Amino acid sequence: MLYRAAAHTRQVPVLVDHRVLEGGSDLTVMEYLRPVSVAEGAAFHRSIAGREPAVAALAAHIDTVHARGAREQPWWGPLDDNPANVLRGADGRLVVADLFFADGPALYATVRDDPDRIVRDYPEHLRRHMTELPLGSSGGWPDGDAERMRHGLAAADRRLRG
Repeated sequence: MLYRAAAHTRQVPVLVDHRVLEGGSDLTVMEYLRPVSVAEGAAFHRSIAGREPAVAALAAHIDTVHARGAREQPWWGPLDDNPANVLRGADGRLVVADLFFADGPALYATVRDDPDRIVRDYPEHLRRHMTELPLGSSGGWPDGDAERMRHGLAAADRRLRG
């Protein structure tokens, strides 16, 4: 949504294709982008956070999309200000990508502790790959944890179906 809404700013990647895949995954194809230095990425994020004139339109689009995500998605996370999310297009311009994410630690704690809530909030067809995603900030899953979560969700699905 952000890439389409903010395309006119040229501060987001050019979206070549986007498809919602079976099982709750998405495939996003965008223009080729190159990494920038950590300092340059952090500076771009600071300019967005400060609503500097050069990025004010982009910041407004980010706010709109982020607010919608928070309304529509349980366990919506804060904006990701990782400097690695700032990249450079072939034409030299800076773009920001991958700003939105789920609050993984809270989400997966709920999967473990209250799988019935997850089953109510996320239909089965949208969470097929839920336990296949890594937790970027905390590494991989402890041995057997993903399997225990899958079993807990399957049992909650059976309870919901009656």
